[in-house]
Amino acid sequence: MAGAQDAYLETRGNNFLATWIPRILHSPAWHQGPAGIFVFFDENNYDASMPQNYYYVSNTGVAGAPVYPAGTPLSGPGSGKTFPFGGGVLGGGHTLALVVSNTARHVVSHVPYNEYSVLRTLEQSWHLPYLGAAGAAGVASMSAFFRGGTPPAPPPPTVAKLATGGYPKTLAGTGAGRAAPPSSSRSAYGTLAATTDPYLRAVTYQQAAATVVFTEASKGVLTGSVTIALTTGGVTFSRSCRPVGSTFVPSPDDAGVELAPSTVTPLRVTVPVATVSGYPSEAIFTGLRLDVATSSVGAVRATVSSGGKALGTVTLGTVARPPQGSVPVMLAPVVGSGSIVPAFVPAAGARRHQRYEIQISGTNPTLAAPPNQWFYATTSFTAPVVPTRLAGLTALGGKQYWVRARALGTYSWSRPATFSY
Repeated sequence: MAGAQDAYLETRGNNFLATWIPRILHSPAWHQGPAGIFVFFDENNYDASMPQNYYYVSNTGVAGAPVYPAGTPLSGPGSGKTFPFGGGVLGGGHTLALVVSNTARHVVSHVPYNEYSVLRTLEQSWHLPYLGAAGAAGVASMSAFFRGGTPPAPPPPTVAKLATGGYPKTLAGTGAGRAAPPSSSRSAYGTLAATTDPYLRAVTYQQAAATVVFTEASKGVLTGSVTIALTTGGVTFSRSCRPVGSTFVPSPDDAGVELAPSTVTPLRVTVPVATVSGYPSEAIFTGLRLDVATSSVGAVRATVSSGGKALGTVTLGTVARPPQGSVPVMLAPVVGSGSIVPAFVPAAGARRHQRYEIQISGTNPTLAAPPNQWFYATTSFTAPVVPTRLAGLTALGGKQYWVRARALGTYSWSRPATFSY
């Protein structure tokens, strides 16, 4: 039924565009001054679902999206039911936007826009005051499409010299040990797993831990709320931690589980289930940032449950000083305000002033799937500070990045460590 409804809406949209765009293009007004036609879609909501083609919808939204307090009653799409919103930004997503202009021939913009960007552009053109959030600092104007120029794009993946600072250069405060392997468990409810086995440091500012993934064995397993509770002492979720639950289903027509914005306490992350799945779904929980106040070596574990059902236990990382090996060893990156620090331990016998390559990609480099974001830089520091703007990272919760390092002149990369910005 959903597929037929989608086809019906697509046909109506195509017919509308086929009727009115030619009329506009052949009208006198189109030739009397700068003009443009905006064609864009607004098909995403709060559910942070459908990460097809490596694009993950985000409930963090963009500037100007409405913010609702916790407890606001919202309705699930087509369900006729309401649920108490967890609080936060309502909206987000990655959709197509086209601007047909009579002044610029071909402009491709990498700047994030939303509906307020269109409103801001119109108000600027007609010298009108801004309405609502159109004047917010984070809302970008789309004026570049009407002056023939191309707006600034994220820096290309070229060689860049990185600075260091803001991260301890030694690991003296963390005991030596080896990271626990990724844990996974199966039950009648489904499969619970973590994506990597990062090393964590005895520092208390926003270490990006592993991503947690739960795959339903049958539809409707995830109900009520999904809870990720730490069971290891001396470790807490960061105060600035804003985890996101995203959903993957085989087809956009499938009714996957819909997840509302999370709430965070030092020992617990709770993600409300907005709509129970109509098809078995894969729920992906990212943005799990940890503070580690202990130097005791050991695995950091968490239990995951939903609607009173125990889904299993997962390892988020290991508090340990990595041993030196034949290749660099990555630690869990530290995510700061506008920057990340992908620290690593150099290989045994590395030269004092060895140069290294740092690579950050938007998909796992060990998989065949092509990355949709890529950053490359060289550095002589083992804890470089990488500005997120330089790396072109997008603040899309649910989107995973992998970082790895290798010494220049060699071919062996470190095992990748994951994070979400």
